[in-house]
Amino acid sequence: MYQTDAARRSRTSASVAEALSRGDKVFHRDTSAAELVDDLGETARAALESRALELVDPHTCFQKTDGLHWALRQLFEEMIQAAFDGGHQRVVLTHGARALQVMSPEPAERLAFEHDVDRLTALPGVRALCCYDLQTEQTDVLEAVAGLHHRDVEDGLWSVRLLGNRLLVHGEIDADNAGRFGAVLRVAASHGVSVVDMTGVSVLSAAGLHVFEGAADLLRRRGERLLMVGTSPTVHRALAAVSVVAAGWVDLEPASEPEG
Repeated sequence: MYQTDAARRSRTSASVAEALSRGDKVFHRDTSAAELVDDLGETARAALESRALELVDPHTCFQKTDGLHWALRQLFEEMIQAAFDGGHQRVVLTHGARALQVMSPEPAERLAFEHDVDRLTALPGVRALCCYDLQTEQTDVLEAVAGLHHRDVEDGLWSVRLLGNRLLVHGEIDADNAGRFGAVLRVAASHGVSVVDMTGVSVLSAAGLHVFEGAADLLRRRGERLLMVGTSPTVHRALAAVSVVAAGWVDLEPASEPEG
């Protein structure tokens, strides 16, 4: 998820370059795939020639599948199997911010396909980098997708990564992105994640304060508590006034004071 094309383009190019350097097979779906070739230069041209990098046209995918998620999944299952049969040990699927809307114009089908992507990445050796256009995609779809990919999300101003039972949060949570961040927290909590590390959070807006209520409530119903560690003094004071914290459903552990 990205707020600017430049950030999305940079992240995608870096990820593809890293995958190619490992010898992975990369399938890249984008309505402007030429940008990737321009960014990677000779690396991309050599990878295209060796078939390590394959550019997948979203319009062709739609023509083959009529935008139906199960047909898209089947198409990519076949592509993945062909890559493994060709001797590749790992496969990376990437798509640009608008590619999914072309392949699957119906929002419900797009969301269903994202669930299928999650299933595909459960296969040994398969990874995915999925990008979204925050300006054109529906808000409810973006929130659902953020929750689905809660283990690793980059959203312009903030990011999360799941390490064991701890969700590491970095960046700024503002009014515009609080809904997506809240979806990540709720889904993480539903999977048993009870520790949120806020050490890397520099801004937490009023809207961001209240997204912890859903996660805390999910854990409370199972007899567990949400533990928030590494909160800055400012964030700590703000959270202390939130209802679920005041009610004792959340434990706060502030960041350590610097020595000296």
